[in-house]
Amino acid sequence: MNQGQKFCLDFGPLLLFFGAYYGGGIFWATGAFMAVMPIVMFLYWKIEGRIPTNVLITAAVVLVFGGLTIGLQDDRFIKVKSTLVYTTFAVILFSGLATGRSF
Repeated sequence: MNQGQKFCLDFGPLLLFFGAYYGGGIFWATGAFMAVMPIVMFLYWKIEGRIPTNVLITAAVVLVFGGLTIGLQDDRFIKVKSTLVYTTFAVILFSGLATGRSF
């Protein structure tokens, strides 16, 4: 995978989220974000033959918290998503540092 493809797959969903938020609000943006994550996972699988762990974790959290956001019409859930994702990655990285293994 070249750098341009990786950039588009990593930042494309985020740019789509902000564009949809600007055009239609938080609930439209959440729906767009949820719709694009399975596409991103499929493209990673098709191009690399695997789906990176960070993409799987992000997609799972987006789908769960996005579903709660849309289902309950409460935007707090999608706002908590980024905190949860980054905390999860921080715990994984610090546990690797503490055990002397690189994740």
